[in-house]
Amino acid sequence: MVSSWRPNPLLVLTTLALGALSLGTSPLSAQHISLSPAVGVYIPTQELVAAATTGTPPKQEISITVGGRFGLWFGNRIGIEATGDYARAKAMLDQWGRLTPELERAIAKLSDIPTDIDPIAVTAEVLAPPASSGPARKP
Repeated sequence: MVSSWRPNPLLVLTTLALGALSLGTSPLSAQHISLSPAVGVYIPTQELVAAATTGTPPKQEISITVGGRFGLWFGNRIGIEATGDYARAKAMLDQWGRLTPELERAIAKLSDIPTDIDPIAVTAEVLAPPASSGPARKP
């Protein structure tokens, strides 16, 4: 299954705007930027907890992970950090990156909702047709 996951543009824009605003709150010399790569082993514990509570044997999926952490610090006590790695992102998409049957049924019910505006997609060729490759004609 090919994943078509894309980051939420509003979340990305909000994060960038907050980052830009935070840069103006103190002099640049007082800010600290940290970037640290990470390589390790990802061992999810969710299956272990489920096995302990239900008594079923755990289905453990251990994998090697590559990622990093970015930090922007404005002083000793306040800052913004972001962490990301391949194994956790893949695990999240494997778990939440597909439509459940309940969601598919709910989406199917929405197909009968009337719309007031039908969007029409116009291509660049319609707006500005390509010039002919032959010799120019005189009217």
